[in-house]
Parts: sequence; C-alpha cells; structure tokens
Amino acid sequence: MDLMETGDIETAAVMAGQAFYVGAPARSPKAMNTALLAETQRLQRQLDQARATILRHETRIAQLETLSTTDELTGLQNRRGFFRDFETELDRCGRGLSPGGLLVLIDLDNFKAINDTYGHAAGDACLRLVGRTLEETIRPMDSAARFGGDEFILLLSGAGKKSAADRIQKVAWTLNRLTLAWQGGEIAIHASVGIQEYGPGACAESIFRDADLAMYAKKKQRREDVRAGQGRSQAS
Repeated sequence: MDLMETGDIETAAVMAGQAFYVGAPARSPKAMNTALLAETQRLQRQLDQARATILRHETRIAQLETLSTTDELTGLQNRRGFFRDFETELDRCGRGLSPGGLLVLIDLDNFKAINDTYGHAAGDACLRLVGRTLEETIRPMDSAARFGGDEFILLLSGAGKKSAADRIQKVAWTLNRLTLAWQGGEIAIHASVGIQEYGPGACAESIFRDADLAMYAKKKQRREDVRAGQGRSQAS
C-alpha cells in the first residue's frame, strides 16, 4: 500500500528520513545551531548600537553641562559652576569631611577705564589674561571662576588665612603687576582682593557678604593710597 495515498504524510516523511514538527520539516542540529548563532549575532549588534547611542547621548549631556558651567570668555567656571562646587564644599564641611577653607573675591580696579580708553576688545583680552593667571596660580583642588563682569573668585579648600597667606599674597602681587601688550603699548592691570574664611555651619550668603566687604575695603584703601601718593608728588 502506498502510504502517501493513505494521507499519512508524517509517517511517509519519517520513512523518507525526515522529522516533521507542526506540519513543517525540522532542521538538523547543525542548521539549528547556525540559525541560533545568527540570531545571537543580530541581537548583539542591536545591543552594541544601543550602547553606542547611549554613550553619544551621555557625552553630549556632559558637554552641555560643561558649557553651562564654563565662562566662554576666560574658560574658567562661571557663577553657576562655582556655586555648584561651593555648595558641595559647604556640604562636605557640614558632614565633617572638610575643615573649611577660604573664599577669595577679586575685583579689577578701573576696568571701565580700560574699556573706555582702549575698547572692549582690550578689556576682553585683560579678562582672559587674568583668567589664565589665576588658573596657573591655584592648586588642582582649588576652584577659580569669573563671577561676572570684572569680578573673579577663588575657592581654596582646606586652607586657612595663616597657612594660605603667602599664596594669597602671591596672587594679589601677581595680579597687580600684570600688563597686557596691546597695539604697541602696555595696559596695566590692578585688582583688589577680599578674603573670608568658611567652615562647618557657615552660611554662603554671609561668607560672600564678608568677602565683598573686605574686597571693597581694600579697594577704598588703594584709592586713598593713590591720592596720598599724588599729593606727595605735587607737594614735592
């Protein structure tokens, strides 16, 4: 009897050397392994692509974060970036992880006169020079920022007035002897510096206020010294 004529297709297939599953011929173990390997490779490619996409997004987010906390003109931190670091430092102080440090506020003297006399391009060049000088002066653990306009700020973590006195004096000395070569001449740069210590339990607002008061006291003293020097010159 011809088995194909009885309609017993599965039996005929087995007799012909083939196994059938759900009405379709089963693949050999080798063919199944090949198919499984191909599927695994396809899924791995998809996973690699997904990881690459995530990495690109994370890199872009990091770039945007850096841009949002960096002063475009000087390359230093901007106000937002500085406050982020300062809030972190005050939090560490509150948890006993940092003994405190110093906040150094710097304001350029007569910067408006530089802009008015030489132009804003010269003023910008002066700001960039000050930024580079501060970066070269501070330690890796410190922070330097352009706070806005002609104001700069330093965060010296783990430093006290006595231990950091020489460093701060060097910063002030260097800034007040800076000169910018400009169109065949030189532009003298001067700055006033205000210092305020901070420690556990310190309030950011009061720290900035006291540093600002100290800086303007220095600026006032500088003006009085200049007037006194001019008076002695005229008298002689």
